[in-house]
Amino acid sequence: KLMVGKGNCDAEVDEMISEFKFEDHILTNINGKNIYFTHGHKYNIENIPYEDFDILIYGHIHQGFIQEKEGYLFANPGSISLPKGGTEHSYLILEENQITLKDVDGRILQEYKLK
Repeated sequence: KLMVGKGNCDAEVDEMISEFKFEDHILTNINGKNIYFTHGHKYNIENIPYEDFDILIYGHIHQGFIQEKEGYLFANPGSISLPKGGTEHSYLILEENQITLKDVDGRILQEYKLK
């Protein structure tokens, strides 16, 4: 099943020509954790959607990080092609009990063991 989050530059026409629906956000349970996926232009570490989630994963700012705040975990994959703020070209890997931020050479930039 493909789940697609709508970005701040995606328009109605993008969804019309696609074979899938664009969601404003996706709230799903993975390995017992409620994970909220969103683009990040509305909800992010500075503007928390107070819904029932454990982890919020978003992009938008093109700066990779994994950080705790107010009892939630926030993760941003950064950007493979256009990182900003002097950050590495990066991506996230979500595994059963861990989130890992890596650069394009596969070096671990940050790791977080899920509890």
